[in-house]
Amino acid sequence: MFQLLERFLRDPANLELGSELFQKTESSGMIEEVLHVLDEHLTREPENVDVIRAKAAIYRARGDERHYRKTLEEADRLQARAAFESNVGRDITVRSIEFSDLDFFETFKWEFQPHVTVLLGKNGYGKSYLLRALVAMLQCNEDVTRSYFEKCGPRGRVSLEIDKEGEELSTVRSRLVFDQTFGKVPVLAIPDMRYVNRSFDSVSAPPEEGTDLRSDGAWHLLNEKPYEGMINKLLFGLGKEYLDTKDFSAPIFRLIQELLYKLTGSPFRFHEIVSVDDRFRIRVSTEGNEERPVSIQKASQGTLSILAIVGIIYRFLASTHPNTGEGVVNQRGIVVIDEIDAHLHPAWQQRILQALRDTFPNVQFIVTAHSPLVVAGCKKYEVAVLRRKNQRFGVEVLPEHFIGATAEKMYARVFEIEESDHTYAQLATLSSSRPRLEEEAAELGNRKQLNASEQDRLDDLQDKLYYLDEVERIRHARRGTESLQTRNRMLERETQKLKADLAELQKQQKEPGQPGKLTDRLGLEFGEDEPKITL
Repeated sequence: MFQLLERFLRDPANLELGSELFQKTESSGMIEEVLHVLDEHLTREPENVDVIRAKAAIYRARGDERHYRKTLEEADRLQARAAFESNVGRDITVRSIEFSDLDFFETFKWEFQPHVTVLLGKNGYGKSYLLRALVAMLQCNEDVTRSYFEKCGPRGRVSLEIDKEGEELSTVRSRLVFDQTFGKVPVLAIPDMRYVNRSFDSVSAPPEEGTDLRSDGAWHLLNEKPYEGMINKLLFGLGKEYLDTKDFSAPIFRLIQELLYKLTGSPFRFHEIVSVDDRFRIRVSTEGNEERPVSIQKASQGTLSILAIVGIIYRFLASTHPNTGEGVVNQRGIVVIDEIDAHLHPAWQQRILQALRDTFPNVQFIVTAHSPLVVAGCKKYEVAVLRRKNQRFGVEVLPEHFIGATAEKMYARVFEIEESDHTYAQLATLSSSRPRLEEEAAELGNRKQLNASEQDRLDDLQDKLYYLDEVERIRHARRGTESLQTRNRMLERETQKLKADLAELQKQQKEPGQPGKLTDRLGLEFGEDEPKITL
């Protein structure tokens, strides 16, 4: 019996040995002795999951359900932690997530790009809800993922695929089973609730709950908690870092200042940090108050949002890749940002993704936004749209790029809005009714006396006719602009063709005996030096 036990302890992952041991333990009545030996082994290897599971199985064989469950939970906890540790600092990217037979989402597969993936959609379509499902799957969160199966069909499931160091792995969740193949993946998930209490002029040490970026970088988004505590921890950490050096030379200060300048084109500078008891007062200089720095809480909400995003991404990468110094920004990681455009000026919305790409070149960004302006500069397949289909919602990945795209194109393609100015569109439609409106206005205007309702109607007609004149003026200006643009494009094509023909002609000049057909066709005159165009 004990020889079998010794063999099992040398090879606890051997299922055949384990099964034989449990059978003999139960039949021989030596359960207590075996448990004692297993406990001694665990004093030497307290985190040997296989031995702990063997101990749990023996408890079950003895009929001790309470100790069985408690021991099994400990084994699951240790195994999950070991799986997480094996993922920290590794090259992991999300490949896809697939939903099948759920209540809110239709059946679809959403594939991600290795650098940037943007999800757009109208309010109420479930962008944040979808993002939360993705993060919960990456974090192997049973409680959050369970909520997606409350009203699912019999085949309801969510499947997540990742790439880990070149190996494709998948995890599947159904109503009853969570097959966690690769374990918890480090993820930084920044929710949309990014604000600070602007009535304060200093920051204090935050509570520890959910502030460990290495293991709990998604805690706030998964638990739908405001992000103020995490931002406060970032600011408090900046204060502590300043105390160590007494200047702003640390990489994180330079990073924040440089990125804000890239976005805004305006200076942003940390002016001073003062320690007061167990708090810090941070003052910054921004556009308009270069000579009179203000507390950081008084900076614009957009500035604070960008500061938080950049600073916390830096801290997250530093926590998963320690001892990399200034190379932190080049480390790999998965960063999810909900409503990245929140509080940002439209010009910032157009620049934010490229700025993040440039600053953190090896991070996989998965973001949601309301504004199509965010996708400016996105490459093929990087933009996805959440659309409604038969009372449920699904993701459509757009195959085209948005490099150089106009705002009109982005609104039309993403939200299927052909004219972003609804008032202009309505008035343009009304133009066909202009003769009738003019006739009615003239008839009312010729009356000697109008009652109140007639006067209101005349005022309304005159107002519409005024704006119809404006629409016609704008339409005429647009036609003129479009005509000029068309003409410019034609001239550009002709210019390119002439340049190509000229290059060919110059080539022929260097080859004696070639016919001069191009010369005749272009009407070129040759002097002693260069050909002259005589078109």
